[in-house]
Amino acid sequence: MAWSEVEKRAARAARARDAAVDASARRTHGVVHTPPALCRYVVERADAALRRAGVEGGLADPRVTLVDPACGPGGFLAAALGLAGARESAPAACRGLERDPAALAEAAEVLGEAFEEAGWPLSLEPGDTLASLEGTSAEDVLVVFGNPPWAGRSGSKTALLEGLLEDFRRDAHGARLTERKLGVLSDAYVRFWRWAAEGVRRAPGGGVVALVTNASFLDGPVHRGMRGALARWMDGVEVLDLGGSALVAQKKGERDENVFGVRPAVAVTVAWRAGGGEAGEAEGATDAAANGAADPGAEEGRAGSVGGAGGG
Repeated sequence: MAWSEVEKRAARAARARDAAVDASARRTHGVVHTPPALCRYVVERADAALRRAGVEGGLADPRVTLVDPACGPGGFLAAALGLAGARESAPAACRGLERDPAALAEAAEVLGEAFEEAGWPLSLEPGDTLASLEGTSAEDVLVVFGNPPWAGRSGSKTALLEGLLEDFRRDAHGARLTERKLGVLSDAYVRFWRWAAEGVRRAPGGGVVALVTNASFLDGPVHRGMRGALARWMDGVEVLDLGGSALVAQKKGERDENVFGVRPAVAVTVAWRAGGGEAGEAEGATDAAANGAADPGAEEGRAGSVGGAGGG
């Protein structure tokens, strides 16, 4: 594959940051950088999902807002520009969110000039992404892509996010799950998924969530509420299971290489939703769940088609 210059710069910045981050900070903040080939794959699938949802211009459609919620030095935004930067149109906005000021400064250096030359409006915003839904604001279509922190827990425990997570803690009939290990639904990647899904649900034109995460939600019994919610809310869900679980490999007595060198398995999940729902639909469903009265039919008619591609 021929990489664009901005993708090459992003890859170099990621390697430099990898070398600079010490092991303690890496574990605490879940710092994991995505190889450029995987960044490109994710944005390609997001581009295809947009077209499935009726957004003909894909990532470069003028109705689209692009958001990376944990952008680091900018690998996914660089991949999006590398894929669609030569198209005739440009997205309405490109937003990189990041709580590490040093990483955000690197992203500005990597992306700034290339985005300006392409006419793609770029904003890089510091702070705690999950503290509010402001990062998901979009006038029409929202696309959230990236690789959220690989940390067991997120420090963001606002009333808003806790209320949103209630939807993942309930089964298809609205009853709260009774498992003792509900704490895994507070893992950082689950929180980022809930944040991104809510943004797409609220976006007038719908949109796409394309994230590289821990794969435990694919078959974890306690994650069935999460799986069910995504199937109800989205028109389609596509999964690429990259495998790499150290636990599974140990049980089988085999080696299963992990793309990041982490212990959990890795999955790329792309979910899309066409626009056209009522503006208050998502808010109403979320309020019901937060108050303990979830309506299992709140999103009736969202036929979530689930596709899979084995990896490992």
